[in-house]
Amino acid sequence: MKPRTVTINAVGNGVIVAVGCQTFVFEDVTKALLELSRYYASPEQVEKEYTEKFKLFNGAPEPQAPPVRYGGQSPFDGGLQLQPGR
Repeated sequence: MKPRTVTINAVGNGVIVAVGCQTFVFEDVTKALLELSRYYASPEQVEKEYTEKFKLFNGAPEPQAPPVRYGGQSPFDGGLQLQPGR
């Protein structure tokens, strides 16, 4: 298998690496380069590892936080009224 196109963008606190249509963020440039050297040595194996590692995120619904309640009322349903001077 031929390696996919790789793009590296330096940012203030690390690098953003795009491999094909997948994007990865590394806080350490050295770690990014080590992973890229592994990828170029064996692209099929590394892609398989990343697919297995991150397969829980593919198509999974985003977790939803429970609504925040203040005194039994939600501030988003109009039930919480702020009183001046309190």
